[in-house]
Amino acid sequence: MAIRDLLWACPFCRAEDAIRTEGRGEVCKRCGARFRRGAGAEIEARPVGGQPVRRHAAEWAAELPPVRLPDETEAGPDEREYRRTAAVARFVVGLAPVHARGRYLGRVERLGPAVQGTLVLTSRALTFAPGEGQAHRWPLEAVAAVQPSSSGLQLRMRGGPVVLFRFPDASVRLWEETIQAALRRLYRRAGWGEIVEFQPRISVR
Repeated sequence: MAIRDLLWACPFCRAEDAIRTEGRGEVCKRCGARFRRGAGAEIEARPVGGQPVRRHAAEWAAELPPVRLPDETEAGPDEREYRRTAAVARFVVGLAPVHARGRYLGRVERLGPAVQGTLVLTSRALTFAPGEGQAHRWPLEAVAAVQPSSSGLQLRMRGGPVVLFRFPDASVRLWEETIQAALRRLYRRAGWGEIVEFQPRISVR
């Protein structure tokens, strides 16, 4: 997992999605702070003109503000864009058997080819527009599960596909939390309850 996947905002200037890979480390494109992995689960950060600071990754993450969506009164009745980024999508196309030493262990999801495009989250839907071909649009209520991995975000759609998204220039964690925030807002507004978990499927209380 890249540092930017954990630190979706710079802990010094709070700029969202500003940390990018540069050389053997990562750098905030707004304030110039540099980050690199330390021993174990530590991250070393060096703000411009300051001394290096080493902390456990969880300590850095705990300092970040919660992901916030625009106020509902600001969004109004029209569809409002929350976030967009370049993304690589792989759709689950079936299940493949798994064997070990001649024994059948079960089945795993088989992914199709990687497709490059743009992922857009709005107040009503999630849309993936590939470089070529027709866009895929899923209403937010169709999202049945949100499951992150070390390098991507897997979404399961009701009555539709399972899709794995990877983000060349964006934070997996930021996208996970933004989609979760949008779903929580939708469920509250619709009176469907409070979401308590997002995997293996969305559950409410």
